[in-house]
Amino acid sequence: MSNHPRVKVVSVIGAGSWGTSIAKVIAETNPGVSVKMWSYEKATASSINSRNMNDEYLPLIKLPVNISATTNLKDAVEDSDGIILAPPSKALPDIVARIGKKMQKKVPIAYLTKGFCRINNDILTISQTIAQILPEYKNRVVSIYGPSHAEEVTKKYHTCLNIASDSSLDGMFFYNLLNCEYLKCRISDDIIGVDVGGTLKNPAAIAAGMISILPNCGDNLSGALIAESLKEMIDLGVSIGARAETIIDISGTGDLVATALSEHSRNRRFGQDIARQIIDKGTSLKFADRLYLRFKPEFVLEKMSKNLHYLAEGAYAIEPLIELAERNNISIPVYRSLYEVLLNKKDPTLLIETIKDPEKFDEIYNDIKIHIKDKKKGLEGVKGKAFKRIIKQQIINKYTGKPDSEEQLQIKKSIILNLKNHLDANQGKGNAVFFKDEKDYLESLNDVNYEKIIRKLVSIYLNEIMDHYNPLFSELNLKFYNFKYYLNKIRGMRNEITTEGDFKVINDLKNSVNIVYITKYKNAMDNAYYLKEMRKNNLPVPRFFISNEILGNRLRVFFKRKSGGFMVNKNKFDNDIYRECIVHYISSLISHGVPVLYSPDIETHSGDINERMNESFFSLINEVLYRETTEIVLFPLQIKYSDRVNESLIRKLFIDHVNVKFSSPLFLSDFTKKSTNNVSLSKMIEDSWESDRIILPYHIVSRVVKDSGYSIKQSKLKKHVEQLIDRYHLSFEKTPRQIAGEGGKFLVKNKLMAKNNDDYIVIDKSKIDDYSSLIY
Repeated sequence: MSNHPRVKVVSVIGAGSWGTSIAKVIAETNPGVSVKMWSYEKATASSINSRNMNDEYLPLIKLPVNISATTNLKDAVEDSDGIILAPPSKALPDIVARIGKKMQKKVPIAYLTKGFCRINNDILTISQTIAQILPEYKNRVVSIYGPSHAEEVTKKYHTCLNIASDSSLDGMFFYNLLNCEYLKCRISDDIIGVDVGGTLKNPAAIAAGMISILPNCGDNLSGALIAESLKEMIDLGVSIGARAETIIDISGTGDLVATALSEHSRNRRFGQDIARQIIDKGTSLKFADRLYLRFKPEFVLEKMSKNLHYLAEGAYAIEPLIELAERNNISIPVYRSLYEVLLNKKDPTLLIETIKDPEKFDEIYNDIKIHIKDKKKGLEGVKGKAFKRIIKQQIINKYTGKPDSEEQLQIKKSIILNLKNHLDANQGKGNAVFFKDEKDYLESLNDVNYEKIIRKLVSIYLNEIMDHYNPLFSELNLKFYNFKYYLNKIRGMRNEITTEGDFKVINDLKNSVNIVYITKYKNAMDNAYYLKEMRKNNLPVPRFFISNEILGNRLRVFFKRKSGGFMVNKNKFDNDIYRECIVHYISSLISHGVPVLYSPDIETHSGDINERMNESFFSLINEVLYRETTEIVLFPLQIKYSDRVNESLIRKLFIDHVNVKFSSPLFLSDFTKKSTNNVSLSKMIEDSWESDRIILPYHIVSRVVKDSGYSIKQSKLKKHVEQLIDRYHLSFEKTPRQIAGEGGKFLVKNKLMAKNNDDYIVIDKSKIDDYSSLIY
């Protein structure tokens, strides 16, 4: 065909495979036209200029000599007669704004980019986005869409494209550049319809790729997917001004079929990659990584963390689609199910069943959990400090990541105020609160040095918190506990440890889930009892917290950290950065399959601070669940110092009679169903502790005495105990007589009740009320 008489230079902005293919068509069809390509990557521009090839995005395809490339946007567009935009949708608004400032004349502009853009909280098609940024192009911008794989166009396979615009003049400009023997262009004035069809086929192609890999799915389901996707494309398109017949044409149905079913399709391949990750059974370390883990664990951990956000980034385009449908009150169950699988990690059964019966989406969605795979294996022995670099970067990004944004400025202001308050509230407490050099950094903190000081503080806090786990020291610590226990028993102390729980369940789960022991805090010595009983019952031994109130000399701190202990200073819980360091450290252990013991109700000087700590903790482990899609199981634990009135009192180890209870597991994935997603995890744990509360003889006797008006005849106590046990369906190994005897003796011994001949009379009503409240 003849060259357009006015055209000397055409610019193609973006040097991906499709942009390069279109540049090749123009250059070959119009040999007198100079095609200038703009590339973000210097290597790509260099390859095109020196070898007439785009090695990165279109390898082995020779490009015409009238194609050149540059990385300078001004050079690419300043003398152009027409511009074709082909960058990713996320980059398009910025590039359009820059081009608007560099163009010397208002030349025709077309685009190959597909997707939606968010401008001032509006969700716009590509044509609307360009018109918003360059108002003078409101009715001039041109869309070039249709079923077209770059791999086929470069080989001159027969292809059809839509050229859509409100301007017939600008539309014909690009028609004349592209229309040739093997590439047929069709003119359309429904640019919104072409936009919607070309954009919505991409998520559908991702779904098609997924079901081509998922078990028991094949061509039959792919056919249903295409039909249902097309219906939803038409519904949404018509709601924003498109014509149904446009979407049924090549830029809708045609593009959908070509993209969903072809192995050339990047979207289909992406969906296949996602499906393979979904059906992957878990992560086991390769032999080389196991070797590295012994000498350089940070290398292995950072390598594993690089692919964590692959799914969310790949699914970027579908987010505005879902929001646009909601704003226009359009039901798109197939696209919504894909969104839930990609971004919210729901089980792919949701996508499959929704394709089969879209009208049942809400019913299916209500009871679908996230998809779960086995835990990472081989990292259980990694010392906590190996995670330092990863954790530090996470916290730094959170508090300094976007320095000029309004949100970040508010965070900065809040953190400076919090840290200064922490400094003021603890003046004069010295080493009980402040670590080495910390106070100096807090005093010097200001707006100017904020990021530098935060980095210093995070390093200090992580160094003070993290365990230095070594399996030999861990074993020595557990043997010491056993030795101490039996030595005290030989000395005649009543130090029995009575433990209840279904230990088989824990052992059956330990190789496939991430285990978190959640303990009800009594005092700083609790963990010694928990650890001893875990080892006794062959349970996974966790990293455990050590409170600052029981730390002694440096040798003891060294030994505990080597044994798997991480240090927690309760005096610093009002420090937001310190709290973040603790919860990020714990969540990093959990995400890498390391068992953890944590107490959400550890005592602090403020209930509000404790609540914020727990909120951060549970929020982060939820993030871990969704990011890793590995099951996290919470095992609520509680302890009762059976012979003590004041259980918070710190005493020597293994001199008390203690009851320990392991409650039934709570599977975190169960709380990812819509029907349970409003359930509070902390409330569930509290309920578990409550339902499995440890009831001892003196609790029973306390309730009997309270119900009898705070006094009772000893001779009648056994009968009342028996009646109370029957009334509340309580189960005890001991007889009512033994319960009455032991319970009465304990209350008298601890001066909570007095015995006068045959009468028991309450002395401390408040304590009796506390004990009796456990019976209901």
